[in-house]
Amino acid sequence: MKRIENPNLILILFAMLFSLNLTSCIPTLVKVNANTYRFQPIDKNKSFCVFRLRNTNTDIALEEDLARKVEKLLKAKGFQVVNDCKEADYIVAFQFGIDANKINYTLYIPQIVQKSESGYLSGNSYNYYLGNTDYNGNYYTTKQELVYLPVNTTETIYTRSISVFVIDANSSKRNGKIELVWQGNFASSGKSGDFRRVADYILVAVNKLFGKDTHGIVNLEVWEDEQEYQQLKKILYEDTKKMP
Repeated sequence: MKRIENPNLILILFAMLFSLNLTSCIPTLVKVNANTYRFQPIDKNKSFCVFRLRNTNTDIALEEDLARKVEKLLKAKGFQVVNDCKEADYIVAFQFGIDANKINYTLYIPQIVQKSESGYLSGNSYNYYLGNTDYNGNYYTTKQELVYLPVNTTETIYTRSISVFVIDANSSKRNGKIELVWQGNFASSGKSGDFRRVADYILVAVNKLFGKDTHGIVNLEVWEDEQEYQQLKKILYEDTKKMP
């Protein structure tokens, strides 16, 4: 087996192996920005119905999956959920979406390069057999050096969002206009354009802040291995054989 003599190359290989090892054992983290408004308290003794705010580009299958999960979250909180929104006291309407933005930036990649050096030397040295001797002439040498090469790249960042609205159905009917009780806007940005991969993480934030007023934007970190996320998955997938 050939021995690696270059210390810089050894450091680079060690760093690569170390980063790969860390990546394999670190749980998934999804950061969620939330901004919620409470216009009046929610009466837990009243009935709720989940309503889909559908648009022309809606993924129907994903929408149905989110509606089912929102219903489960409401039931887990002890709310009464009915199927007919005409009979409900509160209507919980939601919509979701995903936006893509391209970002240009420069990466600096470590690389070992060969560098040559040449010049002219002259001087005097002592030799045991010859005594003092003069030397002069051209020299040429090569050496390895660690450099960082710039690489321009483009990356697509996706913003995945869910908005939830709680509407007082009875007041809306009486007043002839929508009477909001609570509103929550939740968004997460990342490299994945698959909404399903982050939906449950965003729903952790929805569940945590439902009915509350954040008085501005708050940032939440949802870890895959934290208890709150694992408990939510049990609620969302209690009727399935296997959790994702």
